[in-house]
Amino acid sequence: MPRPFLNLLYGLCSGLLLASTALGADITVRIESFGLYRLEGVEHTQRADQTSGSVYTASRKVFLQQTDRIPLTLGTAFGVSFVVEAPGRSTVRLRSITRYPSPGLTNPKTGTTGLHDEVVITVPVGKPVVDEFLFSYEWELVPGVWVWQLWDGEKKLAEKSFVVVRPGS
Repeated sequence: MPRPFLNLLYGLCSGLLLASTALGADITVRIESFGLYRLEGVEHTQRADQTSGSVYTASRKVFLQQTDRIPLTLGTAFGVSFVVEAPGRSTVRLRSITRYPSPGLTNPKTGTTGLHDEVVITVPVGKPVVDEFLFSYEWELVPGVWVWQLWDGEKKLAEKSFVVVRPGS
């Protein structure tokens, strides 16, 4: 092959490699707030890949109080408000992982015990997003350190720990 063609081909391939690397490397996350929320319009959807057997959506999420100390009571919702920055993109797909304290959560209907649950979420770039957990079932009421994480592939972008305690502790 002629040398100028090889140089052009090498330059194009290098440029594509740099561009694809830059897309993933430039994703950053800024935690804006964390703590207690009130959820309105909650709807559950069955999902066998989740310890609870379902995921939920809320039509409205109202921030109540910034805290990392969470009361262990049914109906309590806690989580993180964050903003993703990713130049040149309007949305990104990320993995949201909630890690539970030992011994994990055991669903009495399935007998399954989970130390964490993971969902893939598509989030808008540059806009606040709330990702939260809602105590919906008695068996989810496990005290200890709960950890929220946000991942892009195998790269951890953000993490926030919450200490979940029995009321009055």
